[in-house]
Amino acid sequence: MVGLLGLHLACGENDNGDDGDYEYEIEISGDSHSLDGGYADWVKDAFPGQVNNDFARAGTTTNDWLPGAGRIEGLVRVPRVVAILLGTNDTWRTNNTPDEVVGNLKKIIHYYFKLGASRIVLSTPPPWPESQPQYAKRLRSTADAIREFCLVPNDDIDCGPDLNRLLGPEHMEAGGIHMNALGHQLFAEELIPLLEAQ
Repeated sequence: MVGLLGLHLACGENDNGDDGDYEYEIEISGDSHSLDGGYADWVKDAFPGQVNNDFARAGTTTNDWLPGAGRIEGLVRVPRVVAILLGTNDTWRTNNTPDEVVGNLKKIIHYYFKLGASRIVLSTPPPWPESQPQYAKRLRSTADAIREFCLVPNDDIDCGPDLNRLLGPEHMEAGGIHMNALGHQLFAEELIPLLEAQ
């Protein structure tokens, strides 16, 4: 099946054409939201020994994850599913437009499919505090563009939780851009069933 990017592999096959020849279940790619101590811990509990988030790094943007930037190339094992949560830091560390963020995500997804991953689960970043309306509006536009991209019918890309709409102030650290414990728990509860789906 040729998918949205024109390069997707058939679901369940890696780049070598081996059906289900994955080395582990789930790769979590992201910024500080995806570090240990948050939703990633819940995902690891749901899939013991089958989750890697070693490449998640605080402060990273979609630019940092582009093939050629040096981060994504560190992943050499083949996951079945890649869960991606990026876009927060593009809001203030880059001049990327929403379309440019989506363009970067397409290139990142391209890399994962070439590596041999079967599915991508793409979530939107949490909301920016409304006390900084210029950033809140920009991040909301980025989240909407990501959502629009993943809603295009495709067998290999699934929309993860739309955190920008799902989470409220009670799910975020006071005045900050990071989820609190309640936010991480809600995200995990919404995400895990999507990761379990075949």
